[in-house]
Amino acid sequence: MNAVRWIIGMLLFIAVLLLAFDNADTVTLRFFGITSLHAPLMLVVFAAFAIGVLCGLIAGSLSVVRARRELKKVKKELKKSEQEKNVSLSYSENTDDTSGDMIDITPKQDAPDENR
Repeated sequence: MNAVRWIIGMLLFIAVLLLAFDNADTVTLRFFGITSLHAPLMLVVFAAFAIGVLCGLIAGSLSVVRARRELKKVKKELKKSEQEKNVSLSYSENTDDTSGDMIDITPKQDAPDENR
């Protein structure tokens, strides 16, 4: 799955690269009528591509951070649960059973049938 992602990414990069080389004319970028910038179209396309990649990386890293936080929380709960279980087991082993009676759970054999 990771190899497919890399292949798709490389194909996308090559397509954007070819598009940029084919469009090297100078363009004017206007920012809401406040200012304008003259730059080669290749630079504008690469900048837009880089901003898109950066946004994707940030979004991906946020989900990774969220997953790590959740994993840390679950591990902490598991450790706490295991400690409570160990305390409970050690308590039951240390208690003194004064009755001394044991329950026999082995199956009993019936008396031999005389009709055989």
